[in-house]
Amino acid sequence: MEQQLSNRQIVLIGSSLVLNTTLISAPMLMTKAASQSAIFGYVLPLLVVGLCWLLLARTMARYPGRDLFQAMTTRFGKLGKLVIIAYGGYFFLILTRDMRSIVDFVSYSLLPTTPGILLALAVGASLVFISRGSLTAVGRMTEIYQTFLIIVICMLPFALAKEIEINNTRPFLETGIYEIATASFYAYGYIGELCLLPFLITAQPYPRRAGLLGLLLGIGLLQLLIVLCMTVMNPDLTSQTVYPNYHLIREIRITDFLDRFDLAIVGIWLPAAIVRTSIILYLICRAVVRVVPQMDEALTAAPVALAAVVGSIWFYESYLQLMGMMKRWPLITVLFTGLMPVLLYLFLRPKKAGSSSGKHKPKASGHSSI
Repeated sequence: MEQQLSNRQIVLIGSSLVLNTTLISAPMLMTKAASQSAIFGYVLPLLVVGLCWLLLARTMARYPGRDLFQAMTTRFGKLGKLVIIAYGGYFFLILTRDMRSIVDFVSYSLLPTTPGILLALAVGASLVFISRGSLTAVGRMTEIYQTFLIIVICMLPFALAKEIEINNTRPFLETGIYEIATASFYAYGYIGELCLLPFLITAQPYPRRAGLLGLLLGIGLLQLLIVLCMTVMNPDLTSQTVYPNYHLIREIRITDFLDRFDLAIVGIWLPAAIVRTSIILYLICRAVVRVVPQMDEALTAAPVALAAVVGSIWFYESYLQLMGMMKRWPLITVLFTGLMPVLLYLFLRPKKAGSSSGKHKPKASGHSSI
């Protein structure tokens, strides 16, 4: 029996796919590319990802009660399994990227003396315990942690009201269209991952509106954060810091006693980011089961997570290498969340009834009436 997600859970999971890892370092790349004009960098990804989501939603409406993995294997057989294997590789790259991003950020902000391998193993173990549960449990955990994260981000303008300086965003549109497009390109590399939702959802009627609301919610919060970075820290400082949003929340001063209020906010973001990453691990396990039905999803999680821990250390010797990869990451995202939705919309259609039988008509008996 397939597990279902409520519309509220789909909205929150969609916002987590868009928001939770994008806010770590994407603002730095965007600001370095377009300076203060980076505040316009989310407009183009919003339009492109929204269109791709609608195409996927219309495609999945042709296969009620099935996820995208099942639709591809049903329609294309072995070719569909090859596409699933390609998507599984894409999910694995996302998993290693997100694990390394979380480990490096925790090492930078909370545990600078703890060896990275221990942090990676701790994150990997957390991902296994979460992903081995049901999809409904993952949805409920997202409801808890993602809701707290959204509330905290919405409170930031009030906490930073005294630090905001609008003049930091001027002059408007100082850079050209090319720079803004480059910033949008970097943002799309993360925001396009909203298109992973069809691999999770089997509900009917298909919740296209919930997916769009998740996209709008995630991009709205990202827009709020990058505007705060510009107005509180100025574009130059934002482009020179590896974690602009972390330095943003360190500007919060409520009282002399709460001068490290950033620790509480990081403590809210971290479980939300881990739950978001566990969804990627869950998708990899589901892909394995769709290709090899004899496999068990729960037993697949641990070896995949261990491979991801090794990959997160082996693929990136330092955070500088990870940042270099992030500049090229949108090229991979365009392939799997930009081009593939168009191809699936055009070619992933149920077989017409009777097409396999050849539509042979019975021959006439040859007897004529006299």
